[in-house]
Amino acid sequence: MEILFISAERIVGGGETNLLCLALELARNGNTISILCHPKLGAFFERPSIRIITFSFSMRSWIKGYPLERTLPPDLIQICEDCDVIYLHSSNAIPYVACLATPKIWVCHGPWEVTSRAKLSYISNSCSRIYCVSETVKRHLMSLGANAHVSILPLGININHPTRNHSQASLSYPETCFQSLFLVLARFQFIKGQHIYIFSLYLLLLRNPSAARLIKTTFAGRWNSITSLIYYILVRAICLPLELIGIDIKFIGHTSSPISLIDDNHVVVVPSLYESYGMVCIEAMSRGRQVIVPSSTGSAEIVLSSSSGIIFKVGSAYSLSCALEKSITVKTNSGYRRRLMHESLSYDISVQASALQADLAQILNICQS
Repeated sequence: MEILFISAERIVGGGETNLLCLALELARNGNTISILCHPKLGAFFERPSIRIITFSFSMRSWIKGYPLERTLPPDLIQICEDCDVIYLHSSNAIPYVACLATPKIWVCHGPWEVTSRAKLSYISNSCSRIYCVSETVKRHLMSLGANAHVSILPLGININHPTRNHSQASLSYPETCFQSLFLVLARFQFIKGQHIYIFSLYLLLLRNPSAARLIKTTFAGRWNSITSLIYYILVRAICLPLELIGIDIKFIGHTSSPISLIDDNHVVVVPSLYESYGMVCIEAMSRGRQVIVPSSTGSAEIVLSSSSGIIFKVGSAYSLSCALEKSITVKTNSGYRRRLMHESLSYDISVQASALQADLAQILNICQS
């Protein structure tokens, strides 16, 4: 099968990492894979088994839910028409290929991609299938009137990749005298909720000072805009009083090795106001680490299905402070961590690739008949 992945994104995130893992897995299964992407991501996607094609997609392809006129050069249109199926990674790419007869599928990563019935209607008419990364995202599309062509396809990670050493993941926690090591791994944005985590530390300090002093927090992540830089500065400012009284908080910026960072901590916290999925949860589970996640999010779906962590009320600093206190007092054993690692295997990229390939074969049979 010849599959063309199209991404109009310009920044590498969890979705782009999943796209690359999925493309490589499908290539290993004997498929011919090409990725059409923005030049800024060409180097990231480049691999011997994948053909990379670059094109400067517009940052804006929609206005109030209606598509703007967008076209590809004739040579790229020919590439699209020659492949068996087009896998659309971002909604901004849809207007470029909507008029082509090649079967198309689109993956919705969150509600922000579809905010109106008009946009959903256009996408539904353009694509043979719409995938949602979680039940949370699917509910949003159904509320806008999505039809039966919408289904869930959870994202996966390369758990069994040699560089991850899943079978040899650390079953013992990092050596510390008395502290519990907490990791918040996310880019700095208001919606990612780093401020909620800080406020929860204040509440825990007021309620149980000895517990608060047992926590050592590491923030890992970057900012990619003026707005996120301002947010980062504000987070650092509200941390200052805590640091002055001896609460251990560290900011390390962007990390190129999140797995090593997860291994260096006891618990991974996702304080987001909204999270359509939970890639970091799966990463943590695959290393035998407990997670603390907000309710009513894709991350909570993963935790509920595996009992792999603690769920707090989304947006509530008090609820998060209780979750932090519980994670300090309830120590998990090596058997528990082995179970987390085993359950994470259901999110291996091979599972996603197999499900997708079977679905694509069915779509092609329907289109050809």
